Amino acid sequence: MSEYNTKDKEDSKKIENLKKRTANDSKKIIALEKKTNIENKKIRFLELKNKKTLKQMKKIQNKLSKISVEKGNNFFNELRKQILTLSVAAFGFLAALTWRDVINAFLAPILKERAGLLEFLLVALFVTCLAIIIPIILTKILNVKSDSKN
Repeated sequence: MSEYNTKDKEDSKKIENLKKRTANDSKKIIALEKKTNIENKKIRFLELKNKKTLKQMKKIQNKLSKISVEKGNNFFNELRKQILTLSVAAFGFLAALTWRDVINAFLAPILKERAGLLEFLLVALFVTCLAIIIPIILTKILNVKSDSKN
């Protein structure tokens, strides 16, 4: 019986050791599960943060693309305005040259065909007065508002 007693003691020691190891392993497993849960929470937090960041980046990208499109549109609008202004100025210059001849013909009898400096000066002053007065009258008639806000 002493032989069984010794074996029982050894077996009970082994069982106790196994229980201790199992308890230690269980503690390790619980600690690892806690770490894993913490890491999973960190990962979820980072994923949410990345989603928010991606949304913000997409919003910024959309705004930038809208701004670049608007600037492109502004460029073409400004180009059209400049072409229109140039065309109007060119036709205005052509009209001025034509009216110059008419004014010279009208003033020729008054100036008695003298082509001196005084006569050219009088014609230039007359045309300058017309160039100032006519746009003012046309602006009031056509009710054109100036772009002084820009």
